[in-house]
Amino acid sequence: MTGGQPLPIRMYARPDCEDSELARNRLRELGIPFIEINIEEDEEAAQYVERLNRGFRSTPTIVFG
Repeated sequence: MTGGQPLPIRMYARPDCEDSELARNRLRELGIPFIEINIEEDEEAAQYVERLNRGFRSTPTIVFG
């Protein structure tokens, strides 16, 4: 936590990914704020997802804090 506020949730996703859509909708239903990063438009983000997922561009990849 920083300054009493929780760190943001970041969701690395692709627009055509059904699992990303499910996660996105669920977070919105629960009123949980998150930042969505489209790995198809951000190569640096795509490489980060690959590092986290042992070489795979798995989506959604959700990072807490």
